[in-house]
Amino acid sequence: MAPDTKTEGEDDPLPDQRHRYDPVEASKGCDPSAGWGVLLNGCLRGLDLCCRDEAGKIISDKIEGFFQRLILQIPALLLAVTVHEVAHGFVADRLGDPTARRLGRLTLNPLPHIDPLGALAFVLAGFGWAKPVPVNAHNLKRPMRDMALVAAAGPLSNFVLAFVALLALGLLGPYLETPLLADPALGVLRYIYLFNLGLAIFNLIPLPPLDGGHFLPYFLPRGSWTLLRRLEQYGPLILLVLLMSGATRYFMTPLFVVMNTLFIGLVRLIT
Repeated sequence: MAPDTKTEGEDDPLPDQRHRYDPVEASKGCDPSAGWGVLLNGCLRGLDLCCRDEAGKIISDKIEGFFQRLILQIPALLLAVTVHEVAHGFVADRLGDPTARRLGRLTLNPLPHIDPLGALAFVLAGFGWAKPVPVNAHNLKRPMRDMALVAAAGPLSNFVLAFVALLALGLLGPYLETPLLADPALGVLRYIYLFNLGLAIFNLIPLPPLDGGHFLPYFLPRGSWTLLRRLEQYGPLILLVLLMSGATRYFMTPLFVVMNTLFIGLVRLIT
């Protein structure tokens, strides 16, 4: 056994005394601001974690809000484009061209009218399109006039549907008191109104392949028809440039304000 070499008065330090922190000793040779640096670093880390949590919550709320809006927007959009295309086909059929009827396009079932790429564009970019209803002008008795009527039928149907939706909002709004029922019902009606009004005005832009570009020749002299046919091949590209640049708002916004004011005034008179 090894001899005990402890001198009198010396005791083994207790376990908690061996590692006890001495602030005086710890501060020797150290930067006095180091403690504040540690404290500040801890605060910043805590703030960073807090900000991350808050950012995560904001992103989660945005995603949730996006899908909630999408659930209300999809039926409104399907109704708008379906009525629009059926109106084209119906008027063409009445004027002598049965093409849309033979292809099964005179239906309020939205599936035959959906363009997959146009639907995807709506989800990702906020605008989309449907499959155009085919019309054979050779079956029409007066092709120039009848094609103008067929083209005008689409926007006109959307104006009518927008007014009906706004009227339903005015009539049903005061009586839907349960939020569980009122919020989705009124939300869908609002989107039906906005989408139909927007789609109608958008299609009035006098540029092929939009409806405005198809009934525009009827109001112009025959000498301009050749130029309009040439313009038709570049119409989609010009339209894309207008959309990407935001230039379409200079045409759509004034018309939207006028039609919105008119419709609201009419609904107030009725209700």
